Amino acid sequence: MTRYLSRSILLAGICFASCTEPNPPTPLAEPDRQFMKMISYSNYAEISAGEIANKNGDSMVRWFGSMMKMDHEMAQAELKTLALQKSYGLPGEPDSMSSIINQNMDTLSGRTFSIAYLSSQLTAHNNAIAILENQIKTGWDRDLRNYAQKYLSKVIMHKQQADSLYKRL
Repeated sequence: MTRYLSRSILLAGICFASCTEPNPPTPLAEPDRQFMKMISYSNYAEISAGEIANKNGDSMVRWFGSMMKMDHEMAQAELKTLALQKSYGLPGEPDSMSSIINQNMDTLSGRTFSIAYLSSQLTAHNNAIAILENQIKTGWDRDLRNYAQKYLSKVIMHKQQADSLYKRL
């Protein structure tokens, strides 16, 4: 009887300890890691391009660039929180291709800048839409699928606004 009681107490203690300790983060699947990396690059590229638009664009392009910077800083902050929860290190800057594009755009001004900037925004947002839609459809991690779902409509709106501004040029 005491043997059964000792085992029951031991088992109860193990259950209690495992129930009160937080679960360690589950390692992310490779597609989820790729999503986080690619969308982080995208956010940083938009933040950088928005800063350039604020310097080199006309009033409508400056407004759009400010919105891009603010919206993508917010999206990146949320992504950083998810990355911390999932013990995943994000890149801290745009990818090299986006950096080169932004450096080249920084040398432009006026209408030439507006055309180049808005054209690059259409391409960048088409790419971001594809990344987000892919995560929604095939992502393994529920939190990352929810993140993608949350920001997809905003990215589609950005693309529509860039298209509208581009058509006015």
